[in-house]
Amino acid sequence: MLMLEVGVVIAFLVAIMLGVMITRMITRPLAIAVASAQRIAGGDLTQPIVSDRGDEA
Repeated sequence: MLMLEVGVVIAFLVAIMLGVMITRMITRPLAIAVASAQRIAGGDLTQPIVSDRGDEA
């Protein structure tokens, strides 16, 4: 019974860590894109849109 409880706790912690990692992978690039778009909308047309990711469409 103890092994099952430990396994459940470990699985729960791993799920939380994966959720945090996936959330960061999505929200950080979006925040950078929003900041760039706001600068461009504010009139800074020299603002480059930098992306080091290869998965954008």
